[in-house]
Amino acid sequence: MKKLLDSVRIIDSKKIRLTNDEWVFYEKLCRAYDDTHRKGSDFFREHFETNSEGIIVFVRPPHNKFSSLEIYCFLVSIMHNQHLRLVHAQADALVEEATVKYQALVDRVDAVLNRLEASTPSTGGTDGTSEKTVPRALREGPK
Repeated sequence: MKKLLDSVRIIDSKKIRLTNDEWVFYEKLCRAYDDTHRKGSDFFREHFETNSEGIIVFVRPPHNKFSSLEIYCFLVSIMHNQHLRLVHAQADALVEEATVKYQALVDRVDAVLNRLEASTPSTGGTDGTSEKTVPRALREGPK
């Protein structure tokens, strides 16, 4: 899975974390709403709040001024995407931590099984092969 790289940008004098694609779309939205009376970026003023890391924590419908549903939906989408990226990063970290712990446990079990197999006397199998007395479930491992 491709990791999306985000960077800190400034919108409405607020720090905000956006991917390059999100930033390009923001610029297109601004150009689409530019006219002779105002800039498209003015539609983003007082529309959202961010935390110190540039994550949108609140999107507010602007009162007392004209806005666009498209811009509101864009901001809500950005907020959701930012929070999903945070959750994915946390999940990836937890999986990595669990993998390390699980591998250490597997290594210990393998070492115990190897010692058991080495110290257990062989018995003659019915097919002429030598079969250890270690239980079959331990020899074959998890299915």
